[in-house]
Order: sequence, then structure tokens, then C-alpha cells
Amino acid sequence: MIARRPTRWLRRLTRFRLRTLLVVMLVFSLVCGYLGKHVWRKSIERPVVERVIAAGGDVNYDYQWDPELQEYHTSIEPPGPWLIRWVLGYDIFASVESIWIPDDGGTDDEVRAMVKLPGLKNLSLGGTGITDSSVGSFLKMERLRGLGLWGTSITPEALARLSNLPQLEELSLMGQDASGSHVLKVKDFKHLTSLQVFSSDATDEQVKALGGLEQLVRLDLIRCPNVSDSGLAVLVELKNLQWLHLWETGATGKSLAEIGKLEELVVLILHVAPITDSDFSSLSSLRKLNSLDLTGASLTNASVPTLLKFDQLEVLKIDKTKIIDDGLQQLTQLKNLGYLEISLSDGISLDGARKFQKLRPDCEMHCTEWLPDGTGVEIDLDTGERETR
Repeated sequence: MIARRPTRWLRRLTRFRLRTLLVVMLVFSLVCGYLGKHVWRKSIERPVVERVIAAGGDVNYDYQWDPELQEYHTSIEPPGPWLIRWVLGYDIFASVESIWIPDDGGTDDEVRAMVKLPGLKNLSLGGTGITDSSVGSFLKMERLRGLGLWGTSITPEALARLSNLPQLEELSLMGQDASGSHVLKVKDFKHLTSLQVFSSDATDEQVKALGGLEQLVRLDLIRCPNVSDSGLAVLVELKNLQWLHLWETGATGKSLAEIGKLEELVVLILHVAPITDSDFSSLSSLRKLNSLDLTGASLTNASVPTLLKFDQLEVLKIDKTKIIDDGLQQLTQLKNLGYLEISLSDGISLDGARKFQKLRPDCEMHCTEWLPDGTGVEIDLDTGERETR
């Protein structure tokens, strides 16, 4: 029997299938190469993460960052197909972006291991085991944007070297890392946009050196008892400042005259500060204020007219002030106010708080009653029930 030649359509089908096979092989190779890159990266990254967790620390990934709230959220779904994540790990398409280690868990070895994380942007860590030897490792983290040091053994001279980090914008110092000598070295960090100093013995003269940080947008001075009105006079040089937090400094209400010149301020926190009504009137030009915390200030109803000038205000905390019911009702005129904290006292009554809430149901209100022992009891305005904080 004579064999028949393949028909034309069969030959075309065969050629088509061969091309398809080649395309499939190419796509498969590309997918394997793509996944292989992530698997290789994770083989380096995961041991570092395990080491951080073992030291009592925590990690956050790039996909967990919420740009609106400016914070990380662990509830956000990881990127990538669920099946691949199920097989290769939930973090296969993610990159470690932030690390936190407690003030007793860090050593030079941990810092050296973190150099292997190319996506690391934010790092907060402490421990006397972190010494000047870690500075060389920090300088290799070229994408590092935020750095917090809490109780390390890094000297002021070594800290100054970190000003060479090309993308460093945010710096937080606490305890022995926030000594006056350390704070003095911060003047070299010309590109800083945020500086937080906690529990520092820095003096006025040392804080004045910060006046050259022209790009500074945020400044927190917390538990800095040696910083007085004289030291805070430097604030007038920080023209771009939008966030200022002063808590338990040695300053008085006189410093508000300088703060009142910072017309770009959006957030102002003057927690437990000795401020009087006459001092507070110096802030009347701060028309961009969005959030104001006056907890513990000695303000009365005489300061309400100044408060009403802040027509952009969305958050207001007047807990432990001397403002009374009449003044509280006037605050209903702040049309953009969405959050208010008050405390019940001889001046503000539960009925007064309820009246405000009735007039401004769109404003979330937190009401606290402070007991003689310092315990705060939160009051439910609807039921009057009390719940210890």
C-alpha cells in the first residue's frame, strides 16, 4: 500500500504546535527565572528576619506601608498569586523595608547581617552591644531613610559619620544616644526632615546648633529638661517646620512668641507645658494648624477666641486645662473639628460635654475623668459609664 503524504492542514497544524511548544518553553523559562530570582533573594533575607525575631524584634514589608496613614499595617494582603505564595511563602514577592529591635537585643552582628537587605529603609534598634563598629555597616545601607538609636554604645564622633548616608531623612535619638554631645553632632545632618530627641541632657547651646537644619519639617523634643526658652529661640530659624512636639522641656510660655512665627506649622503638641492665656495669644498667626495638643496647659476660657482663629483645626486636645462649659460650647464654631479630647472637672461637666456632642455629632469626642491618684477614667457620654484607662 502506498503511503499518503500528510494533508496540507495536518502539516500546518504540526508546524503550529511546534511554534506553540517553543513559545511555551520560552514563557516557562522566563517564569522560572523570575521566580528563581525571588527564591534566591528570600534565601538571603529570611535568615536575617529569623535573627531579628530571635532578638525580640519585628519586621515590616514594603506592601504593609499605608501612605495615607504613614504607618505599617500587618493586615494588608501580600502581593502576588495566592497559589505561588502558598508554595513559596507568603513573603515571596515582598521585601523587608523596616526593622525594629528592642533596646536590649541589638549587637554589631545583627547590624552586619542587615546589610544583606537591599530594600531596608527604616531601622530602629537599641542595645549596648551596638558599637562604633556598626557605623560601617550602616553606611552600606544606601537606601536607609529613617534611623532610630536607643541606648546603643555609639559615640558622638561615630554618629557624625552617619551624616554621609545619602538618603537619610529621619533620625530618632533616645537616652545615651541623645546626650548633649550626640545632639551637637546632628548639625552635620543637613538633609534631615525629621528629628526626634527623647530623654536628653542637651543644653540650650547644644540645641541651638540645630538651627542650621533648614530642611527640617518635624521636631520632637521630649523629656529634655535642660532646654529652656533660650534654646527654643532657635526655632525661628526653622522656616519649613510643620510639626513641633515639646514635652517636659524646661521652656515656659514665653517661648510661644517664637513658635508663633512658624507660620507653616500644621501639628503643635505642647504637652504638660506651663502656658497661660497671655502666652497662648502669641500663636494666633498659626492659621495652618490642623492638630493642636494643649494637655495640661493652664488655659481658661480667655484662650477660646485664639482657638477659634484656627479654622483649619481638625484635632484638638484640651485635657486637664481650665476651660469650662461656656468655653467648650464656643468650640462648636470650629467647623472642621473632627476629634476632641477633654476631661471632666469643676469646669467641664458631663452635661456640658453632652451638649457639645449634641451640637456637633460629627465630632468624635473622648472624655476623661482624672481621679486623685492620677488614674484616668474614660466616660461614655451616652450612658455615663466609667471605664479605667
